[in-house]
Amino acid sequence: MKKAKIILFVLALLGMLFTQSCIKPRLDNIKYFQDHVTGLDTSGGVVVNEFVATGSVLPNEFGIATDWVELYNTSDSEVNFARTNYYITDDSTMPDKFTINNLSIPAKGYLVLFCDDSARITTQIHTNFGLSKTGEFIGLFRKKTSGAFDTLTWHPFGPQNSNISEGRYPNGGTTWTNFSVPTPGAANHL
Repeated sequence: MKKAKIILFVLALLGMLFTQSCIKPRLDNIKYFQDHVTGLDTSGGVVVNEFVATGSVLPNEFGIATDWVELYNTSDSEVNFARTNYYITDDSTMPDKFTINNLSIPAKGYLVLFCDDSARITTQIHTNFGLSKTGEFIGLFRKKTSGAFDTLTWHPFGPQNSNISEGRYPNGGTTWTNFSVPTPGAANHL
């Protein structure tokens, strides 16, 4: 009996160490961003509005269900992403991880990006990163001519449940909540 307790204790300790080795880099990433970001604008423009980081049932153009991020244009005019100036990332230390090229979002409109590590723009946009179900960070950046980055929108998130989206309610607002029925490309609703 004592030997079984020791084995269970060792297994629990190893499990905690493994979990910390997976989660700590994500928490460090978020902490780095919180400590180093300046000029955060959440008052308007394009925002990260909703996402699913695990167990999505939304198929991409290849029939594969994958993570996704929805951007929402809160303004009353179209937003154009100029060539190579706008980026989205899941790593705060790499703000230029995925370039958003020559795309636009209509006034009060949506843009869904599939986070499937394939880095291609065909009939849909596929980023070069996936989202972690254990939690991480999503950020949208603009590169200035000086080479520095402006932060347009960002959202750190914790562990996620399968096919439950996290998003702003109402669209573009400051309150984040979970949705049992994800609405990629459409208004968030409870």
